[in-house]
Amino acid sequence: MKGIDVAKWNGTIDWKKVKESGVELAILKAINKQCQKEDAFERNYNGAISQGFPVDVYNYSYALTAEKAVSDANTVLSVIEGKKIGTVWLDIEDKSQMNLGITLIEIINSYKKIIESAGYKFGVYTGLSFYNSFIKPFHTFVDCPFWIARYPSKAQMDFSDMPQEEKKPSVPHPLWGWQYTSTGRVNGISGNVDLSLRYEFAEKEENTEETRKAIRFGDSGADVVYLQQRLASKGYGVGTIDGKFGNKTLEAVKAFQVENNLTVDGIVGINTWNALENKEGVMVKEYSLARDGEVQISKNFKVKEFRCKDGSDKILIDTDFVANKLQKIRDGLGAPVTINSAYRTESYNKKVGGAKSSYHMKGQAFDIVVKGHTPLEVARFAQTIGITGIIQYNTFVHVDSRPTKYWARNDNGKVYRKETFM
Repeated sequence: MKGIDVAKWNGTIDWKKVKESGVELAILKAINKQCQKEDAFERNYNGAISQGFPVDVYNYSYALTAEKAVSDANTVLSVIEGKKIGTVWLDIEDKSQMNLGITLIEIINSYKKIIESAGYKFGVYTGLSFYNSFIKPFHTFVDCPFWIARYPSKAQMDFSDMPQEEKKPSVPHPLWGWQYTSTGRVNGISGNVDLSLRYEFAEKEENTEETRKAIRFGDSGADVVYLQQRLASKGYGVGTIDGKFGNKTLEAVKAFQVENNLTVDGIVGINTWNALENKEGVMVKEYSLARDGEVQISKNFKVKEFRCKDGSDKILIDTDFVANKLQKIRDGLGAPVTINSAYRTESYNKKVGGAKSSYHMKGQAFDIVVKGHTPLEVARFAQTIGITGIIQYNTFVHVDSRPTKYWARNDNGKVYRKETFM
């Protein structure tokens, strides 16, 4: 599909002529720098809808904190309320947002949560250079499609012109679209306009055990596209996302299986699907301290770090959570993580006054301290990567892999439920 994105700078648009020119998608600026409805939004929305265009919206962001991102997202929702909108795009490219580090990822994920909670699709727009410099180093912490700007030429382009395919952006995320020029020409619009190619890629909202198929080398189709997207979003190189299970995809699957303690056979069966989709309840394993203490669960964690403080040999560990959550905390915050308490035997849990149904006894809870970071900072980061169980204490943070959300603050025994740590 070919599409355009427009704002008040494009003047009054003749949407009938735009439609006749072959444009298939309209992306409209929703709010301005003052966080008010963009001057031309209603006019452009009504014009586009009258011609049957699918409509997305975008928000050029100046947010420097997660709190501001949440506020902006809510403003966008108030503007589009009652309207037929597909995807809300967060435009991340402002100079003020350079060098924010992991805070930029918190901004994206906090915004994403608000938009998706309201029932809309979410994606990020940015330039290829900005992506490579400031998002790619943390790309495994962001799970959404990307719309990337890269202009191979500054020359004016008619709508019928096509960009050079070899200049198409390559990123380790699903590439929703390529904005290939800012000097496009379309009948019905005076002056230059941004032109984009929108790519089709498989979107699976549900992938249950009953419908999921095992796939392997040589297979092709939508399931392979989805597999490649999931692997790419987690940082595994699959080459081109083309729906063909070739050598690069096979290597990526095996690397994922190694790092997640799965059977390394290159076949994507139920356990590999569950790990890719972060399903609960399939990765708790039993270890022996004497036999397995030095076994590496992930890059920075060994089995012995999760032993019970009473010295028992048995250790239960949710290895999926360690590999995909604790390791992300270690990588994202860039500092060592100390495990104060992990697995507890029933007798030890009772001795320390733990809850009768404590997740520690299941090997699914971890009390952690991150060097150089406050408990609040750790809790905030845990929130951005989707951890469901988070309790912020005064000197440490409890995280666990419970199936439903429970976030709280424990202040010397007084517990307060939290909707957000931002």
